[in-house]
Amino acid sequence: MPPALLSLVCALGLGAGSLPGIILGHVARAQLRRRPSLRGRRLALAGLTLSYTFLLLTGAFFLLGGMVLSPKTGRQLTAQQEAAGLTNAAASQLVDEVKIGDNFSEAAHGLTSQYSGKSVYLDRPVRDAINGGFISYVMKVDPVRPTTLRCTYWGNDNHRRRFDILINDQVIATQQLEFNDPGRFFSVDYDLPPKLTGGKTEVTVVFQAYPKNTAGGIYGCRMLRR
Repeated sequence: MPPALLSLVCALGLGAGSLPGIILGHVARAQLRRRPSLRGRRLALAGLTLSYTFLLLTGAFFLLGGMVLSPKTGRQLTAQQEAAGLTNAAASQLVDEVKIGDNFSEAAHGLTSQYSGKSVYLDRPVRDAINGGFISYVMKVDPVRPTTLRCTYWGNDNHRRRFDILINDQVIATQQLEFNDPGRFFSVDYDLPPKLTGGKTEVTVVFQAYPKNTAGGIYGCRMLRR
């Protein structure tokens, strides 16, 4: 079978045949340049056009698919940002706060959990949920202004600490703790979609660990107006 026809046949195999179609199309055009009497110019051109088109479409499909399926992450605050006073400024924007490890505060925020426990590390209370467990709080939000969830973690935490953050059963972010900021506590901001908070005064926040993973440790949990 002539290379020009093979190129078109491969091109019609969509993405799977795009690369062979391109190679065979160029081989066919090289032969046609050396031997002008040969037939198949249109077949070679059609094969190359279709192959390049399918290659571009396949690349775009995987690129867009990766963008859609890849987990959303929050904005990690740097040491310079926190030292510059963002945490103090946040006090005036504070809507609600769960004092991690405080029995009264956690009960007031409707704590429910599975495989979760609390402890103290470096004089700071911490809560996590192991083995695919979860931690859930009911927290106040601003019904009018956009709201941000700010969580504090320990920068040295690592090894299978991957968890989703859900607002009213909808995943808004995926967090992985893996030496994110060694040697210090750091905060991450998660912007809540307005459709989840508009007209509401409270939402349910869930930290759901992946199977065989841990959610947290969580050292701080606040709702802020943006």
